[in-house]
Amino acid sequence: MAIFVGTRLLFPEHPLAAWFATLLTAGMPEFLFMAGSVNNDNMITLLSTWSLVLMLQLLRTGLRWWQPLALGLLSGLAALTKASGLLLLPLACLSIGVAYWQSHTPKQVQLMKTLKSLAPHWGSAIAIFMLVAGWWFARNWQLYGDPSGTLGHLAVMPVRDTMTLSIFFQELPGLFLSWWGVFGCTMPPSYFYLIAGALTLGGLLGSLLGREELKSQRIPLFVLLIWFGLMWAAYLQWNWVIHAAKGRLLYPTLLAWNGLLGWGWAYWANRQHWVKTVLPGGLLLCAILIPLGVMAPRVTPPPIITQDVKLVISHPIEGSFGDAIALRGYALNQTSFEPGQQLDLALYWEAKGQPDQHYSLAIQLVSAIPGETSALLNFNTWPGGGNYPTGYWKTGEIIEDRYQLRLPDTVAQAQAWILQIIIYETESGARLPWNLQGQSIENHAKLSLVRVGASHQMTPPTDSVAAPVIFQNAIRLNAIAIKPIADQLRVELWWESLAPLPTDYTVFVHLLDAAGNPLTQADGPPLAGGFPTSFWHPGDTVHDVYILQQPDTGTSQTLKLGWYDPQNGTRLEAVQNGEILPEAALTLTVPATP
Repeated sequence: MAIFVGTRLLFPEHPLAAWFATLLTAGMPEFLFMAGSVNNDNMITLLSTWSLVLMLQLLRTGLRWWQPLALGLLSGLAALTKASGLLLLPLACLSIGVAYWQSHTPKQVQLMKTLKSLAPHWGSAIAIFMLVAGWWFARNWQLYGDPSGTLGHLAVMPVRDTMTLSIFFQELPGLFLSWWGVFGCTMPPSYFYLIAGALTLGGLLGSLLGREELKSQRIPLFVLLIWFGLMWAAYLQWNWVIHAAKGRLLYPTLLAWNGLLGWGWAYWANRQHWVKTVLPGGLLLCAILIPLGVMAPRVTPPPIITQDVKLVISHPIEGSFGDAIALRGYALNQTSFEPGQQLDLALYWEAKGQPDQHYSLAIQLVSAIPGETSALLNFNTWPGGGNYPTGYWKTGEIIEDRYQLRLPDTVAQAQAWILQIIIYETESGARLPWNLQGQSIENHAKLSLVRVGASHQMTPPTDSVAAPVIFQNAIRLNAIAIKPIADQLRVELWWESLAPLPTDYTVFVHLLDAAGNPLTQADGPPLAGGFPTSFWHPGDTVHDVYILQQPDTGTSQTLKLGWYDPQNGTRLEAVQNGEILPEAALTLTVPATP
């Protein structure tokens, strides 16, 4: 309703714009999905939109005594809902000032007189705002030393390790997808996003072609544009610290964005009459089919398989979490993924007994590099997708538990990840032990090793040396950097996959003295086993590091490196500049230690 009223105020001579803006909003599956859940995004969107409606009204009809009070109330409630709601107050004060300026002639608008006239209106808006939300800022200041409470929030949130403009632009497609519809980790068919893109581009093009008619609305549009910019600034500040590329965070701008798209489609409808029928019909169809076909499965209890049905599981397992929750096996759609792709996982549970509580399930992709604990994916829910908690399971039931998990759009490097699951107590976080073949071995079940490619190729730094050597026509050494550190030698290698390999090969890095006698060596699989070569795909780039002890021999030393099969010791042929290298190894001279 607020979208309709606001767009009607924005384009009073074009009622179709209000209808199209409302239909675009009501036909957004993600908006419908979020509206069906309890969260502060719904409230901030509601309060922001009605605040903008009130601002458009006072710009259209003139300033009345009650409007600053109402704007102060809505702004205060919005600030209590989310920190970004605070931005409504300065915009409200600006709108009040513009409305006053519109109602007076240039001769009447004198600075001191204007400020004196506006002071009661601004003061009343700010006073109501402080009455509603001031206590909240004071309490945050007392508890956290930060009026907004953001610092306290960040203290318990997983923050980004790094963020750049390049990463931001890589995340923009994901932001667009989640604006229209990403339901948790479930996504509509790809053609839906093509339709969404056509709706967006069509509306923008119509607005551009009809820009002459927009000139009469430049002041209200300017206010909405400022709000659009403020919300984007707040989003960027938050997303720069927290991985939050979610379209719903920008829903407070729905009136500004969908209002503009609604006007653009009204422009087309006035020239192509079929638009009046096709566009509403298509949006209505999406609003019906997407919830039924895509959202409904997310709230549907999982299938229960009876004991008399022969169950065929692609990856059977005989393990259990505790005594009551057995894992019969799993199914995985593939073991190699690219950023942004969907991982389909089916878990087959069996209730060996009656679980004593609603346990939580964590599905994780944890780095396979030894010593690393980073997680690419950490999805937490109740088993059954949250729709069949363990406390309701009945002894003997077999539950087919399916998940569709979307991988991040930004992945720093190609590597292997361990797909693992955890069952834990929801309140305390205590994990149930994982029992395999009757023995408790860990507190998590490792299901599979999967590859996830990088979102961009790795570029060797400027201090590295180009070393174009090709091994077995499948692996290319792009660059190498040798750095003496105390009594050690740090060897950094930048590999690139050229062709698939069926075997997991090992890198050898040998240090020899001037006479060719071996001093030290550092053999090992790439990334210390975190990315076996059988998982490499053409185009993958790998930054590999090896540390060797470097004895002081007083003379120059030789470094030899290459690849071999750990099963039989056979080395991969090495070719540089069209010539086969002796001993299938790249040989480099290391200067004597100072």
